[in-house]
Amino acid sequence: MFYQAADIKHEEQIDELMSSLGRFIVEFERVCSAYQHLVIFVLEKNGLQSQSLAKVVIGDKAAAELRVLFSTLYLELSGQDAEDKKAVKALNNRFEKLTTFRNNLVHADWDLGDEAGEEEVDAILSKYRNKPTKGSERRRIAVTKSLIDSFALEARKQLVLVRRLQVALLQSGFKTSEHMARFDDCELEDGLFSEL
Repeated sequence: MFYQAADIKHEEQIDELMSSLGRFIVEFERVCSAYQHLVIFVLEKNGLQSQSLAKVVIGDKAAAELRVLFSTLYLELSGQDAEDKKAVKALNNRFEKLTTFRNNLVHADWDLGDEAGEEEVDAILSKYRNKPTKGSERRRIAVTKSLIDSFALEARKQLVLVRRLQVALLQSGFKTSEHMARFDDCELEDGLFSEL
């Protein structure tokens, strides 16, 4: 079925929403790439001499698998105290929630509304989920350009934190938790993950 916007304003709001969606997807993939590089560098620093072997380990892992792979490798590293582990766990939890949001966007039916909104279009994402105890259920999530932009900013913050983590793990003289918390520019926006 061909979808047609109600009017020019509605069409412009849909285009803005789609542009925000594209920016978010690119920012998300940059975080995934940073996790891939982090895994490679940790493996190399700990004795793996072939970068191509590290790339085999990473393979074509999706975000959730990368997070689990890095988390497992990280727990095997020496010199990381409880504060460091807590900081890395918090980052991994944020990445897990960002991944959930991304998957909700990518793997859902989109309803772009029948008319323009006051400020922006309100899209509704619908996704069926099978629950062993309840059967099939439909989940609906309201999404706006502003919400997607907030998650794109969160992805940028996570990219900075992964890069700080990389520096702390690969160079001597850095304490992981202190280096990751060096600036307050990467604080989690209050309530951002409440939709998930």
